[in-house]
Amino acid sequence: MLKHSLKNAIIPVVTVLGLQVAQIAGGAVIIETIFGLPGMGQFLVDSIIQRDYPVIQGINLLVVLIIVAPTCWSI
Repeated sequence: MLKHSLKNAIIPVVTVLGLQVAQIAGGAVIIETIFGLPGMGQFLVDSIIQRDYPVIQGINLLVVLIIVAPTCWSI
């Protein structure tokens, strides 16, 4: 019984985690830009300013994989 109930109960948990990861990634861009901290957010902003499209695409792909991968694994 526990196995079947946990399978259905994990769906909303994974959904909320995906949304929170997206907010954390967006917040990292803002915080790193404001305070000048090195990281993925600052790297993304620098790449946008320099119009380095392959880097922008790579960072976006990485963020999307982090957000979408847990959703695919829960199915």
